[in-house]
Amino acid sequence: EFIPCVINLTAFVTIRMYAGGYHADTHWGCMLTLACVLIIFILIIKTISLTVMMISIPIMWILSAIIIFIFSPVEHPNKPISDKKKLKLRNKSIISFFAWTAFCTIFYFIKSEISFYAMTGMFTVAGAIIAEKIKTHNK
Repeated sequence: EFIPCVINLTAFVTIRMYAGGYHADTHWGCMLTLACVLIIFILIIKTISLTVMMISIPIMWILSAIIIFIFSPVEHPNKPISDKKKLKLRNKSIISFFAWTAFCTIFYFIKSEISFYAMTGMFTVAGAIIAEKIKTHNK
C-alpha cells in the first residue's frame, strides 16, 4: 500500500504544515500516532468498497473544510504565532486545501480510490486540528 500511503501523507503534510494540528508530547509519541493513523488508513482502504469511498469523499470534504476554515492555523502553546504570521499561515492552508480539493475532484471522476487516499489525508488534518484544540483546552 505504498502509493496510497504516499498520496495520503502528501495531502496531510502539505496542509498540516500551514494549518497546524496535534503535537505529541514526545518524538516517540508522534511516531506512534503516525503509525496508528497509517495502520487505520490501510485497514480502511483494504475493507471498504468503492461505493463507500465515493460517498464518504464529499462528507469528509465538507467536515474538513468547516474545521480548517474555522480553526486554522492552530497555535501551539509553546510556539505563539503573531497575527501577521497567522494570516499568512491561514491563507496558505486554505490555498493548499483547495489545491488538494481540485486534485480530489479530478480523480473522483477518473479513479475514485486516488481521490479517497488524498481526501483521507485532508480529513486527518481536520482531526489533528480538533485533537490539538481539545488537548490545549484541557491544559
